[in-house]
Amino acid sequence: MRALRFWNKGATEEDPIDKFIDIYIALEIFAKRILGYSDLNEHVINELEKRFGISFKYKINNKEWSVCDIRNHLLHGGACSAEKVKILDEVIEAADKISNRFKRDALDLFKIYLKQQVSRNNSPIINN
Repeated sequence: MRALRFWNKGATEEDPIDKFIDIYIALEIFAKRILGYSDLNEHVINELEKRFGISFKYKINNKEWSVCDIRNHLLHGGACSAEKVKILDEVIEAADKISNRFKRDALDLFKIYLKQQVSRNNSPIINN
């Protein structure tokens, strides 16, 4: 439920950077609490693609960006030199361009996971 709350917060967010961060947090919660990974990193992103068929890598201006790369640069990149400012500008552009697609991909991942759980249990996951 916590992952879905962050996803919903991101889905309704107008600012694409804030949208990206909220969706990333939702994906991170899902990877850690539901799937049991210790962190959301490139290895986990690759495992999600193998296991669920959803890629969280996006091509922007002929460069592939993983959501982990974007998140790391947004939150930890700093911008002290002209080169880092250029990278930060590229990351902001990438987050801006993919935020809506990232939102859909994360929701698709959650849906696939829930369908798999229902199929395995042959009963609803949530009991009232």
